[in-house]
Amino acid sequence: MEPHLWADFRSDACTAPSHAMRAAMAKAEVGNDDFGEDPTIRRLEERVAGLLGKPASLFVQSGTMANLVALLCHLDCGDRLVTSPNFHIFYWEGDAVHRIVQADFDLASDDTQGRFTTVKPPSEVDARSRLLSLENPVNRLGGTLLSLRHSCELRDWAAQRGLALHLDGARLFHAACALEVEPATLAQCTDTLTVSFNKALGAPAGAAVAAAAELIERARRFRWMLGGAWKQGGILAAACEAALDTFPDRIAEDHRLARELAVALNTIPGVQVDLERVVTNMVHMRVIDQDVDLAGLHSELQAHGVGIGRFKEGRVSRLVTHRDISPDSLPRFLELLNRLMSSARCGGGKPSGGACRV
Repeated sequence: MEPHLWADFRSDACTAPSHAMRAAMAKAEVGNDDFGEDPTIRRLEERVAGLLGKPASLFVQSGTMANLVALLCHLDCGDRLVTSPNFHIFYWEGDAVHRIVQADFDLASDDTQGRFTTVKPPSEVDARSRLLSLENPVNRLGGTLLSLRHSCELRDWAAQRGLALHLDGARLFHAACALEVEPATLAQCTDTLTVSFNKALGAPAGAAVAAAAELIERARRFRWMLGGAWKQGGILAAACEAALDTFPDRIAEDHRLARELAVALNTIPGVQVDLERVVTNMVHMRVIDQDVDLAGLHSELQAHGVGIGRFKEGRVSRLVTHRDISPDSLPRFLELLNRLMSSARCGGGKPSGGACRV
């Protein structure tokens, strides 16, 4: 059995449902959503559409399903979409896009923040490209942001080429908070966008696609094709409503804790964080001490009740702050990590959790 984690930094999707969510789920009024008869789902969809400044929205199970549904609305078999190799829709969902949407990618270059550094002039874009797909914040790069100005520049570029614009906004509420704008402001340049309820807001499941009413009607059929019909899904929609009622104000605290964590990590010998990228709730921690065995460090932290992301290329692990990470847990985690790093250096690379003798 895995040990209890008193600090789970692996993802903001690791939050447990709050008491308010559980209470809302218990008393949710439901119906068969196949026939449009679940009042809680209908109410949530109307609320999300208003929040994002779109005519309509569709409640779906996950962010991945939301993106696939949106792409199916825009693309036919053999079409292409322009995106960054660092965006989630390519890096993690690319195989699903190939297999399910049967579309391909036209990749642009971007910088370490996710900003497009080279986009082809309209005459050089593949004639089969139909869509520009963005992500904000950019998960893989550490929660970095596309500014409103850059998003508008890309919207204008897409319009010149006749491309629709989709925004993967799994953590859109984080982007809006960090950029100090309303979510609808980030949504205004898009034809379709998605938001997740189980990231910033900490709901147990759920996402939404927002767009014009006619696109949402198409999206409803594609959701059914993907096995996403809800039946009495209002139980989960109620949890998402409770999350919208309760947790948007917490997001700024998540950002503050991430910054505090990043600054403190940079004081630990053998650890490095690029502070320029820490602008939302993510911290990419790089272990630059080559004597430290990463698998051993990860296992020791887990054994001591701390979850962090698996180390990947560049000896980097992702740490994410969220509402289940308390300010009091940061000093405890930092002391533990410092001790294990010191032990690894003295013990030949494998953390032992013990003190180092000199």
